[in-house]
Amino acid sequence: MMPGRPIENRKPSLAVKIVLAIYPHEWRARYQEEMLCLAQDVYGPTFPLSCVAGMAKDGLRQRLSSMGILSENPLIGDPRSQMVHGGVLSVWAFALVVLAGSGFAKFIEHWNASISQTDSFLPRIGAGIVNAAAVAGAVMVAGGLAVLARPALRFVREGGWAAIKRKFITVTCLGAGTLAWLAFMVKTAHSLPAQARNGGSVSYLEMGLLFVVLTTLSIFSLASLVSTLARGIELSDARSKACGWMSVMLGGSAYLFAVGLAIWWSSMLVRAPWFFGGTRAQPSAALAPQTLVGIAVLTLAAVLVASKSTKRILVSFMRWE
Repeated sequence: MMPGRPIENRKPSLAVKIVLAIYPHEWRARYQEEMLCLAQDVYGPTFPLSCVAGMAKDGLRQRLSSMGILSENPLIGDPRSQMVHGGVLSVWAFALVVLAGSGFAKFIEHWNASISQTDSFLPRIGAGIVNAAAVAGAVMVAGGLAVLARPALRFVREGGWAAIKRKFITVTCLGAGTLAWLAFMVKTAHSLPAQARNGGSVSYLEMGLLFVVLTTLSIFSLASLVSTLARGIELSDARSKACGWMSVMLGGSAYLFAVGLAIWWSSMLVRAPWFFGGTRAQPSAALAPQTLVGIAVLTLAAVLVASKSTKRILVSFMRWE
């Protein structure tokens, strides 16, 4: 049996189907049948664990590449394309900041009720820096969209719609579903006492977790759409450089957010440690360890991605001819 022969009665196992789902849709449409045929010719109907693991690893690499997270070394290749990739990374960094910031905003609700006015000075500074990071990031995103608007419309008119159609539909559906679920949660919250809304109701907590999942998927799918669009359009040198500097500042919002978070967190641990153990003013603080770990992981990831973005963009500027 030769590689490349059409697959007959060769249904992949559930594990292989899950692994194949990691690959981007465009890749599966082009290469999936050929890869399965070759693998089954080599290993037979049952793939060994090493083969499945290798497929998963390659699928993840292909997925990250399609999302604009992986790219070639910034010291080689066209500096303009490397700058675009750096800009895409800054979008992903800001997406992580948005997720971390959403969790932080929910966690610190009514925090000032558990601390005196005198002791709240440093935490207020930290919260203010976090808010400033969010505003600065939003301004940079708006500026980037303004710069990219005309080239993006030209890209869509000239046949680029096919490249973004699937992701656009995904973003629209996830966004609509997230908003609908949020409206349902708000309506439900009005009928619950304060204690139930702040961790006392298991069912409401599960609703909140589902909202977090939907929000995460919405933000990541939007970032993926923006990255695909950014890599598909052609920009003039002036627009490319403008997007580059805005991307550096967008990545900087991740650093600013991390600084504000560290100031608020450390000062509250010193001034009001009881806030993290659950009080009448903050019943949901009983979930503090899990929440804070999640926020810290997202923030660290945002800083790392922003660092990679900034390095790639600055190297591209130095190599620009």
